[in-house]
Amino acid sequence: MTACRRWGAAALLGVAVLLTGTGCLEPSARGVAIWVADGDEDILADTPPSSENDVFSAARGQVRLRTALNETVALQVALRSSALPAGPFDVRVSDLAGPGERLSGDAFVRRYRVQYTKVVRFRSWYPAHTGRPAMPGLFPDVLVPWDAPRGGGPVQLTEARNELVWIDFAVPPTARPGVYRGRLEVRHVAERQPRFACDLVLEVLPVALPGRHGLPVLCRVDPGDLLAMHLRWPRTPAEQLALLPDAPSHLAAVGLVRETLELLHAHRMDPLLWAAFPKFQATDDRRVAVDWAAYDALVAGWLDGSAFPDRAPVEYWPIPASLDYPDAARNGGLGSPRYARLLAAYLAECRRHFAERGWLDRAVLRVCPPAPLDAGVVDRVRTLTEIVRRSEAPLAVVAHLPTRSLAGLGWSGAPAVELPDVTVWAPPAMWFEPAAIATVRQLGRAAWLMPDRPPYSGALTIEAPATDARVLAWQAYRLGASALWIEDAARAHDPDDPGDLSRPAAMDGLVQPAADYGIRERPLATLRLKRLRRGVQDYELLRLLEENGRRLLAESLVQQVVRWAGTDACRDNLLSGRESGWSTDPAVLRTARELMLAELA
Repeated sequence: MTACRRWGAAALLGVAVLLTGTGCLEPSARGVAIWVADGDEDILADTPPSSENDVFSAARGQVRLRTALNETVALQVALRSSALPAGPFDVRVSDLAGPGERLSGDAFVRRYRVQYTKVVRFRSWYPAHTGRPAMPGLFPDVLVPWDAPRGGGPVQLTEARNELVWIDFAVPPTARPGVYRGRLEVRHVAERQPRFACDLVLEVLPVALPGRHGLPVLCRVDPGDLLAMHLRWPRTPAEQLALLPDAPSHLAAVGLVRETLELLHAHRMDPLLWAAFPKFQATDDRRVAVDWAAYDALVAGWLDGSAFPDRAPVEYWPIPASLDYPDAARNGGLGSPRYARLLAAYLAECRRHFAERGWLDRAVLRVCPPAPLDAGVVDRVRTLTEIVRRSEAPLAVVAHLPTRSLAGLGWSGAPAVELPDVTVWAPPAMWFEPAAIATVRQLGRAAWLMPDRPPYSGALTIEAPATDARVLAWQAYRLGASALWIEDAARAHDPDDPGDLSRPAAMDGLVQPAADYGIRERPLATLRLKRLRRGVQDYELLRLLEENGRRLLAESLVQQVVRWAGTDACRDNLLSGRESGWSTDPAVLRTARELMLAELA
């Protein structure tokens, strides 16, 4: 049969499916098109329906997924109507019957309505990386739980655009491997027969993802935006923001922060609270007294794991100190002996307390935030690390700087970077020089990757392609980074104020405020958070290949998925960049994942 005839046969089957109500591709007489796609697909407001793709076949009336144990996979259900308004439509997933057991839809399936977010200002990389014009518009991003008071289900079609439903399938680690079958249906709430129905086949392979994170994704959580938008708290610098677990007036705020960290943890992230720093007072010229009671009551559950359902503690935790805490400007300035004595005393007390609580092995000290690279930034880090070295508090110092001068990459005025006391280098991807990582490791130092922008790394902005968030874990593997650092995990998106676009690693928060949808007690996940988790799961498969003697296969796959990243994305110098070294086609990542699963199974 020729390709044309095969296409014609498939088209006829699609029409038959449409008329019988078991699958809907093009708008029917009732004016609604419905189709299913993988969670990695970019479905924008005007994306055309897809009758046949990697997970959905209208001709067969089937959606098929493959997954490992302890893994979460996702689908998108898209609806579009040519006759408005239409609906409301309910999207349902039945229980899945498998080898000797059933997976309850209520227990392991989560449904979300995807809400659009307005993007007005675009970064300079956007047109070349995406092939789309940088025109203000709406992008799908925020995930509203199906049962939310507003913005969830059922879906009402009121505009001539695609409306999306996101479905998570969280396969428990105790499930039996095998094939599970159920049904996916879309019903008008006033009708008895479904507008769309198909078989749902979930193949669970005898491969289990570990519970412990192979790639820590360290998400710095400044809860200021969430507290302001949920509870109308005044804007306060993060270090000065008090969260008192025993104060009745703080219960809602503490609950919101705990829900935020739990949401990130549930997506295989390692959240780091950047607030509620303990109060301290200098007792003499070289000693401070710190009130740890409220701080310990707040953070202990995250550090021992008791605050999370899986009881897994965070991999790292920040020492509650920064350039503004103790405040250098109020204590004689960064270079003054007075400030040096105060900071050294405060850090010594932090180290003593963390050691007493058993937290010191996970403690990191990040004093200076990311900033445009110049000699002043390097001098600040040098001054602070020297204070730490001379103090009684040797700590793991994190610096968001290149590991060495970038003069060798054509920047004639690049500042010298000679910082022997830095323990962890966490530069933005544009300064992450793979050739220097071997030296860093030989010195016993660690290298973390801070996602930045194409072509240096995938972006975590709302307008970025779907593959950008997922590919970050692959890029960490390719570049030899032992963790990812996410600087603004809880920053609320404001289309009228995108923030300082010149700051390294400018991004939109992975979680967003939920107050507009009638939810006060917790924030909302985003598509970018779901896709970043998908990439972290890929990373776990790569590590499983290594553990099973397939390291060369893992490295070969990574090299094909990510041809280059970091400063390898430069041609002759930092001002001459290549095209992005990874594909924006999600089929590339899906194929690589299927190869890994097949090899492991």
